[in-house]
Amino acid sequence: MNDSSDFHNLQAMWDAVDFEEVKLNLPAVTRYVDELRRLFVNGQVDFAAFALPRHPVFDVYADNRQFHDMGFFEHFWKADGPSQVFRHELRELNFFDRGIFREDSPFLLGGSLASILSWGGAYEAFKRGGLEAKRIGEEAALEMLDGNYDDALVFEGHSYWSTYFLDVAWDYAFVVINPGKRLVHTLLATDTD
Repeated sequence: MNDSSDFHNLQAMWDAVDFEEVKLNLPAVTRYVDELRRLFVNGQVDFAAFALPRHPVFDVYADNRQFHDMGFFEHFWKADGPSQVFRHELRELNFFDRGIFREDSPFLLGGSLASILSWGGAYEAFKRGGLEAKRIGEEAALEMLDGNYDDALVFEGHSYWSTYFLDVAWDYAFVVINPGKRLVHTLLATDTD
């Protein structure tokens, strides 16, 4: 395939696919989100899960872990399902840039979530200590990953890539892709002083 046919195949795929929201019973994730909402009093914290579409072009890129290369981090947010849940405008950025959504190890997800909780928001601090923050963060990560540390992909964003964020020090985005379960979990949080 040449670059032109790749581009046309991707464009046709993005015109055809959507990511339907999936309602899951995730008590540890719900607890984490509730705890963070208590701390991010001037902002917001939102979580949603979506089904990965079944499409031959999508599957080729996904099977090869080429989410940046397929333009996932722009088109996902614009798809009907996610755009109905997260009603924000994307900024004019190059979403192929791997710095906007940086891939991280699934083994570090729980620690990242715990750190955010432990640091607290602009005006509210987590008062129950680092050990409790670590437990809450690790339990939420385990649920999002569904125990799949071998194949799951974790992407983090800490920049003002959409109008959801308040563009201060407390902008966080996590995209956790579990290919085996055909699920993508999204966690967005922002706060300001």
